[in-house]
Amino acid sequence: MSPEYAILGFLNSKPLSFPDLSKTFQASVNHFFNISEQELKELLITLHEKGWIVETAEGNGLYRTSKEGTDEMISWLLEQHGVEIPKVPWLVKVFFSSHLSDQEVIDIFTKMTHNIRERLEQFERSDNQVKLSYPPDMSCREIFFRELTLDYGYMINHSILIWLEAVISQISSREYEKI
Repeated sequence: MSPEYAILGFLNSKPLSFPDLSKTFQASVNHFFNISEQELKELLITLHEKGWIVETAEGNGLYRTSKEGTDEMISWLLEQHGVEIPKVPWLVKVFFSSHLSDQEVIDIFTKMTHNIRERLEQFERSDNQVKLSYPPDMSCREIFFRELTLDYGYMINHSILIWLEAVISQISSREYEKI
């Protein structure tokens, strides 16, 4: 997925300046993919060249979507969602962890559980920050759909935590000897 569509989504909701767009991006969809300010600037130029965004009539550095940009965003939203199985590179280490001692693996997984717990706390803080940053005129429906993405991130990380805790327990009780 290209961050172009996230930009179109934000600018379709309301006109934004580059600094406000960058802050909005960093506080929300940046959880899905990282983008630097330079890349964001380049995408704004590209979207402007395509005619998908324009500066507001006031010429005060605010951008909004054009009719073509809104149509492109709607077309993209109507495309079938592809739900891919995520690739999890660290699972390759798990695959070969029999080369480590039980305690080494438990230590690694314990550290991972700590990191996941911190991430879950960050999701909770982000949830509160996001709720405080919604413009007063934002519809409840728009808020609902934005918060679904936070819920997804929270649930995925919670599932990983449950799995890690189960693995630590299984290694501690030497479940592998029962195979």
